[in-house]
Amino acid sequence: MSLLNKAEYAARWLWDRAKEADQWPETQPGDDNGTTVRAAGDVLVAKGHVVWSAEDADDDATQRSGYQPDSNQGISAFRWAQAVDEVHAVLGNARADELGAVPVLNSWGDDYPARVWMPDDVLDRLMKEEGEIAIPTDR
Repeated sequence: MSLLNKAEYAARWLWDRAKEADQWPETQPGDDNGTTVRAAGDVLVAKGHVVWSAEDADDDATQRSGYQPDSNQGISAFRWAQAVDEVHAVLGNARADELGAVPVLNSWGDDYPARVWMPDDVLDRLMKEEGEIAIPTDR
């Protein structure tokens, strides 16, 4: 969302809220346990997101729980891709079809390319290994 919307978001706020909504009782806001893309998507649809500001320390789960999300900063919907062909259909990207790969936005930092290509066979393998491939609809 940060890369597409050109805004910085309070990522740990979303991580905490997703842990509150996921299916694992052992995940708690502020811990280092993971959560799911589905739980994060549900939060983004229902509540929106929090635009990060310099005043936000973003390092304390109790403080983050008081952040107020903006529904305009969320997504309107998301759905699960069931096959690589479905991802290609949504992308509508002739170059991706030609390469047999899907572009992925890279958030590793400025020293890396902004977009990288994931070969279709790798995406297919991840999907078969219960990887979560969500197709969001931005607001």
